[in-house]
Amino acid sequence: GGRIWNGNRLAQLGTRVSAEKLSLTTTGVLLETEKQYWQILTLREKMKTLDRYDSLLRNLEKDADVAYKAGLIHYNDVLKVTLKEGELAMNRVKLENGIQMATRALCRQIGIGYDSTVILADSLVMPSDPAGLHTDHAAAVSQRTEYRLLSESVRAEQLKYRMKLGEYLPEAGVGVGGFTFNMADEWNSNLMAFGSLTIPLSGWWEASHTLKEQRLKEQIAVNEAGDAESMLLLDMENAWCRVTEGWKQVKIAELSVAQAEQNLKITHDNYRAGINGISDLLEAQAVLQNAMDTLAESRYGYCVAQADYRRATGNYR
Repeated sequence: GGRIWNGNRLAQLGTRVSAEKLSLTTTGVLLETEKQYWQILTLREKMKTLDRYDSLLRNLEKDADVAYKAGLIHYNDVLKVTLKEGELAMNRVKLENGIQMATRALCRQIGIGYDSTVILADSLVMPSDPAGLHTDHAAAVSQRTEYRLLSESVRAEQLKYRMKLGEYLPEAGVGVGGFTFNMADEWNSNLMAFGSLTIPLSGWWEASHTLKEQRLKEQIAVNEAGDAESMLLLDMENAWCRVTEGWKQVKIAELSVAQAEQNLKITHDNYRAGINGISDLLEAQAVLQNAMDTLAESRYGYCVAQADYRRATGNYR
């Protein structure tokens, strides 16, 4: 009943499914690796911001000491700068530990020994506009591994139906054989061919129910594939929304940094002119640091959103 032929096709399908599952697992591992990669870059960007803030505090400390000795400010203002330096030192320790742990996690993820001097090639400075990343979602569905797996599932149920049907069809077999023997120093050879035909005469009532059940399984697989296609399209739309949202957040954060830098410049000029005090300058510096940290986080989120969109559209390599 074609069971040998369909059985071989089912086995080949199983091999393809295993390959697709391996591809799906590989994509997940690569995506997680990229997230860890961008996380380290984000932490290092924050360290640059911390270094810049430290430099500002050191210059302010010198100015405060001179002003205090000249009797222009109270010692309380000097203490405010010192307290900020202590807070910055604690944040530096936390950030250094965070970078070390993130680097260890990345090394473990990619299967190499930990190396504190590892150099990452990219930066978070110039994210690209997402316009060129968008693709046709309807056409991209077939690129998703999950879609191909469900398509193979439908095909598997179809082959299982044919296998089950084959159990109730006539079974034919043919063969040929031969032998050679020596008798009284004389060689003799014989060939023979044979065939068999088995026709099942019972079990057709059971077969009708069994085949009907298998047809229902096939239809369930078709329905699941259809539902999955809708879910995959929704996944792509959500991933694209995260990309566009991430891009907008980056642009807003960049504007906030520009405004914070302008605010710090004005406050610093006013401080020099005696209009603003040290507290105002410290606050302006803290606002700039927070704005730059937010920018680093926004760029990290945008990079991850881009990677996830490539995964959602089946273009992650």
